[in-house]
Amino acid sequence: MADAADSELPNAWRKCHGWDGESVKALANRVLQYEPPYGVKRARILLTGTVGSGKSSFFNGVKSVFRNRIATQAMTGASARSLTTKFRTYEIRATDGTPLKFQLCDTPGLEDGQGLEPVDFQFLLDGNVPDGFQCHPNTRITTNIPGFVKTPNISNSIHCLAFVIDAATVSVISETIKKKLVDIKDLALSKNIPCLILLTKVDKVSQIADVDLSKVYLSKALQDKVKQVADLLGLPESQVLLVKNYCKEVELDASVDVLTLTAIQRMLGCADDYFDELASQQCSDNFENVQLGLQAI
Repeated sequence: MADAADSELPNAWRKCHGWDGESVKALANRVLQYEPPYGVKRARILLTGTVGSGKSSFFNGVKSVFRNRIATQAMTGASARSLTTKFRTYEIRATDGTPLKFQLCDTPGLEDGQGLEPVDFQFLLDGNVPDGFQCHPNTRITTNIPGFVKTPNISNSIHCLAFVIDAATVSVISETIKKKLVDIKDLALSKNIPCLILLTKVDKVSQIADVDLSKVYLSKALQDKVKQVADLLGLPESQVLLVKNYCKEVELDASVDVLTLTAIQRMLGCADDYFDELASQQCSDNFENVQLGLQAI
C-alpha cells in the first residue's frame, strides 16, 4: 500500500521534460541512436539487487518500450528466493529486429547467508562469466566454472553497474545485504565502473505517484526515499533513478516508459564515462591504439 503520509511538494525536486507519448518517442529515439565511443560495439550494464526488487521486470519494461507491447521474456513474480538463477545477458531489439547498442545483464537476487557474494562480482564485472551460467546458492564463482572466459576483452566486461532496490523495503534491508551492496559498489568503483541505483516500485510508497505517476518528482515520500537509499550505498542522490515496472498493466503507459527510458539513458551515459576513463588511462599511446584497444572483438 502507498504511504498515506505522502505529501505533494509545491515544486518538483527533479526536472522532467514531459510525460506524454511525444516525450517517450524523443527519449526512445536517443536510445535507438546510441553509439558507444571509440569503436566499442555495445555497452554492457549489469543489474544486481535484493530478491524481488524488480531486476528482471526492469528488463521486460525496457523491451516493452521498443517492442510497443508488454513483454514478459524474463521470468518475474513474487518469491522468497530469487526467480533468476542464472547469469543472463539480454539484447534489446527495435521493432524491426535490429539489436540496440547495449545489453542488460541480469543476476540472481542477493540473499542472506547464501547466493552471490561480493567476491563473485570480481568475475562478473571483469567479463569472465559466460551467458547462461547457472549460479548455485552455496557455491562461489571460480576459474573452474564451465565456460569460464580466461581472457575477457572490452566486449565481455561490464561498463555500468545498476543496483535495483525496492523502494518499499529499503528500511528493512538486513545488515548482511547492506554490506554486500556496499562491498559490491566499492569493488565496481575500484575498477572505475560507474554505479547507479534504480529505485523500483515507487507507486508502493507514494500515494501521489500511485494516483498519477507523472507526479513522482513532487512526492515528498519519494524524495526522502532517494536520500535514504543514496546514503545506504554512499552514492550521490543524482545517481538514484526512479522506476515503475509493468505489473498489472496490459497496455503501455507513457509515464512508466519515461522513467524507464530516463534510467536507460543515464546508464548509457555512465558507460560512456567508463570508456572515456579507460581511454584517458591509455593516453600515453596514440589515439588510434586507444581505439583499437577498446574495440569489441
